[in-house]
Amino acid sequence: MIYKRKKLVFLLLISISNYIGCYSYQAVSKEEFLSAKDKDASIRIDYKHTYLFSEGDYSINNDTLSGNGKLKGLKQSYEIYHDFEGDLALSDIKEIKLKKIDTTLTIATIVIPVGVLVWLKYYFFKSGI
Repeated sequence: MIYKRKKLVFLLLISISNYIGCYSYQAVSKEEFLSAKDKDASIRIDYKHTYLFSEGDYSINNDTLSGNGKLKGLKQSYEIYHDFEGDLALSDIKEIKLKKIDTTLTIATIVIPVGVLVWLKYYFFKSGI
């Protein structure tokens, strides 16, 4: 009975870890951005100004991105955030990043701890501790 509970807890932990996952902003081309639907976006205009939009808070019409988000700027090497509502010309955009799941990192965060636990259990079980 205890063995079945441990197995269930183990499977639930892996499921939760996989559901949460590891997300990061990954650079994409303008074409990929235009075809992507409802993803968190980071739009860099110049080295000091980046606009952050949550999924569903922006739209693209012709050559303009419109939306509500946050403007991340630099002031004396500190990041500052301001609310933003307005339009950005697609031609002014220098870099686009979309929030995507990082499959490699997600797998590593699951496999490495599980592997260590299995190894520890095997080591201590075998040595009789």
